[in-house]
Amino acid sequence: QLNPYSQSNVNTMMGSNDPALASPITYVSPGDPPFMLIHGDADKSVRMAQDELFAAKMRANGNYVQQLVVRNGDHGLLNPIKGQIVPNKQQISQDIQNFFIRFLLVGK
Repeated sequence: QLNPYSQSNVNTMMGSNDPALASPITYVSPGDPPFMLIHGDADKSVRMAQDELFAAKMRANGNYVQQLVVRNGDHGLLNPIKGQIVPNKQQISQDIQNFFIRFLLVGK
């Protein structure tokens, strides 16, 4: 169920009232490229369950997905909810770099 603001965005972007059209999970299929999902455990905009469902569907279709849950992280990881985010931004950046090296570096 979408909030009115999100539903309005779906209508505008997709030209439809169907929120599934705006959801990445709708388009998961075998052979999709590797995904890295980074999600704050204190995110109030996107529920952790959506991350879990997407990852499960990716794996069920034989695709690679790497999940990183950031403790105390809000949406966008900009404003920690309680104390510092764990892993910290430097560690998250290193994880992203490692993911790119592993899957996107040509000629490795």
